[in-house]
Amino acid sequence: MRKVITYGTFDLLHIGHIHLLRRARAAGVQRLYFLSRRGELPLKIARVFQEDFPEIELRYLYSSRWAWRPATYGRWCRELWNDLMDPRFPMDLQELLNVLGLGDTKIADDFLAQFSREDNVDAMFEWLSQPTVVATINQSLTERRKLVLAYLDQEGLWERERIALVDDGWSGKTQRDLHWLLQSREEVPDLQGFFFGLSQERLPQKECGTQHVFLDYDREGSVPGSPIRLLIWRNHMLEDPFLCGSEGRCQGYRRIGIRIVPMLADGWEGWGLTVVKVWHETVQYFARMFINMATSETVELMTRLSLENTAIFLRFPCAEWVQCFLGIDVSADLMGASRLPMIKRMSLREVAREQNWAGSDAVLGRCVSYWPEGSLAISGKWIKALVWAKRHGWKWVLGRALQG
Repeated sequence: MRKVITYGTFDLLHIGHIHLLRRARAAGVQRLYFLSRRGELPLKIARVFQEDFPEIELRYLYSSRWAWRPATYGRWCRELWNDLMDPRFPMDLQELLNVLGLGDTKIADDFLAQFSREDNVDAMFEWLSQPTVVATINQSLTERRKLVLAYLDQEGLWERERIALVDDGWSGKTQRDLHWLLQSREEVPDLQGFFFGLSQERLPQKECGTQHVFLDYDREGSVPGSPIRLLIWRNHMLEDPFLCGSEGRCQGYRRIGIRIVPMLADGWEGWGLTVVKVWHETVQYFARMFINMATSETVELMTRLSLENTAIFLRFPCAEWVQCFLGIDVSADLMGASRLPMIKRMSLREVAREQNWAGSDAVLGRCVSYWPEGSLAISGKWIKALVWAKRHGWKWVLGRALQG
C-alpha cells in the first residue's frame, strides 16, 4: 500500500480538503455536513485543517441514497421507479420491495411469484401501481419521510442560513434529495454541495443548488487524454480503497426514546476494520505534516502532479502494487445491487466476454472486474496478449513483441 500512497492518490485526499475549506470560506458556508460512510475519513482530515478555518463548523450526517430518496419523493411515482430500476446497477427485487416498505407482506410474495429481475420493467410498474398496492407503498413512504425530516431537524439542518454537504459524488442527486427535503419548511437554508467529483451525468445546479467540484468532468474531464476523465470513470478506485470507513451503510432511521438514530447494515463491505483504522491514522498523520507546506503555490503544483501520477497508476499499474486490492469487491452502494471484484486474475474466456474496457458505460454486473488494468497487471502473458489484441489488433501486439 505504501507504494500506491506515494503515487499520488494519497496527496489528492489532502489537496482536495484544502480546496474544500477554502471554497467553503469564500462561499460563506457556516456549517459543513460530511455524509456517511465516504465522509468519515474526509471529516477527520478536515478537522486536522480546521485550525485555519475556525468560522466553519464540521458535522457528520448519516445518509445514503436509499435512506433519503424514497422519503424525498414521499409517494409512489414513475420517477422513483426509474431510480430504483437504474439499468447500470440492477437491484435485487427483494431489496427493491424492502425500499418500498413491502418486504414482509403478502403483496411482496405475490409480486415475487409473478416477476423476476429479467421481466419487463413497465409491467412491474403497472402491477405495483394497483390502488391497493399504491396505498401500502404511500403509507410506508410517508412514515419514512417523517423519520428523515425528524433526523434532519435533530441534526440542525435548519439552524444556519448557509450550509453545505460534503460528498464523494458523482451525479449530484444526493444534494438534490436534501434540497427537496429541506423545502418542507418555509424558511429554507441555502444548501451548497462540495463534491470530490461529478461525472458527465451530473444534475444541473438549478435542481440541486450551488455545486463546488474538485474533479469536474464538465470542466476538465471531457478533454480527451485528461487524467480527470480516467479518474472519474474509475471513481470506485478512489472511493473504496482510499475513502473506506468503519461503519456499515445507513439503511434508514428509527426512533429510540426522543432520539432518531440510523439503522446501519451489519459489517463493513471491503477492508477489515483493523486496516481501516491504520489507514485513517496514517492519513491524519500525513495531514498534520501536509498543513505546514500547504501554500497556494505548492497546492497548485501538487494538484497537477497528483492528478497525473494517479492517472498513470490507474492506467499502467504493475503487479506488485495492485496485490493489496485482491479480495476487495466494488459495491455500487445500492442495496442488493451489483458487486464485482476490484481486480482478479483473468481467464481467456473472461477476456473474451469482458465489457469494461471502454470506460464507465458498461453495466457493472456484466464485467469481469471493475479495474481491467489492475486485473491485467496480475494476469498471465497470454491474457495480456489477447487483451492488447482486443484493444489494438494483433498487428500492434506483434510489433510490441518484436520490440521486446
